[in-house]
Amino acid sequence: MAIVDDNGRLRGQRIAITGARGFIGSALAERLQGYGCTLELVSRESVPQDPTKVASNVCWLMRDLTKTEAWDDLLSRNDIVFHLSAHSDLYYAEQHPMENERANVLPIERLLAAARMTKGAPRTVIMASTATIVGMSKQVRVDDCTPDNPITVYDRGKKQCEELLSAAVKAGYLNAGSLRLANVFGFGARSHNKNRGFLNAMMEKAANGQPITLYGKGEFVRDFIHVDDVVTAFCSAAAVESGLDGAHYLIASGEGHTLREAMTVVGEEAKRAFGCVARIVEVPTPDGLHEIERRNFVGDSTRFERLTGWRHQVDLRTGIRRFMCRLSNTSSV
Repeated sequence: MAIVDDNGRLRGQRIAITGARGFIGSALAERLQGYGCTLELVSRESVPQDPTKVASNVCWLMRDLTKTEAWDDLLSRNDIVFHLSAHSDLYYAEQHPMENERANVLPIERLLAAARMTKGAPRTVIMASTATIVGMSKQVRVDDCTPDNPITVYDRGKKQCEELLSAAVKAGYLNAGSLRLANVFGFGARSHNKNRGFLNAMMEKAANGQPITLYGKGEFVRDFIHVDDVVTAFCSAAAVESGLDGAHYLIASGEGHTLREAMTVVGEEAKRAFGCVARIVEVPTPDGLHEIERRNFVGDSTRFERLTGWRHQVDLRTGIRRFMCRLSNTSSV
């Protein structure tokens, strides 16, 4: 087993993060800034304009990642690219498949076009992917050998991106891999996607004394992975000297909880932090709920653990307690 010191391996590297204003991107940027990396934080939206709020080793850029020249620019200066930018609203993707392709697949195609023309050693690219690519697996516990069966437009696009990166690695002009993320939660920047970040949204409701809603009995099983563990996974992936060989790796806690169990913990921790009782309200499952929302899923990250030495550290209750502590401005556990 290769135990990777991601701090030592990444220290001083030049790194670009796309989607840097997002939930995971902002947390990753904070971690890497602490490592002394030179960071280019890329966003398709407005970026901070006040230079006094930006560290000397950090630069914010607005870039259109559907343009090859944007990737030419990023690859010319950076050793590592964490590609987190994506339109992740699965319902929007179902209604607008061409826009999903433009937002999620075209940037990878343009990245590869730029990488083919880049001189010097192949750059390292780690892409954020999704555990839902396996679709409605008959097995609750899923690992990297579980057959893929993407059933949403968004998931099919992500799988296509994974395949494009894998082909580039085989062709020898890129070091790359993909991390398939389970349900990520934790304190940080709010997701722009109202259909993501369910647990975070319910924690905020509970902290404000508002009811927590469940579809039906909340019997579906999920694997919740804390954002701190996800950030560590990205750092560990980029620090592997031999690279990820274009493969995908599942990043999950390995612990399954029904949605009701998770909401019960949310209520308990809200009461502990704020003294308020969060009532759980069962509501009818809405018409049009996609089948993928009805899955039962627990992830097995053994292959990634063996490669990098990474282990998930933050269990569900601890992560929820940290969230509540941050909201209440008390000391985190």
